Amino acid sequence: PDSRQALYLLADQFCRRPDSTWGKYLILCKERLQAKHPEVLVLEGKKRYNKGHIHNMAKWRCLTRFVRWLWREWWKLENARAEAEKLPKAA
Repeated sequence: PDSRQALYLLADQFCRRPDSTWGKYLILCKERLQAKHPEVLVLEGKKRYNKGHIHNMAKWRCLTRFVRWLWREWWKLENARAEAEKLPKAA
């Protein structure tokens, strides 16, 4: 739950900084979802694909991509550190 809350707050920062890399990606996600679902659907008495629903879907899609990116970058650093430890140290 704490991780989910942290990601939710991070998405809020993406919304507040639309000129950042991840802010731009969030806007791109919203545009794609709005193009894919231009009209609001009512399923089982619930509205789907309205502006708020699309916004939340785009936020979580953007956050998923961010977490994947973060994991890849972290492992790049870990692998570089492991390789540096294997090399003989210069005297």
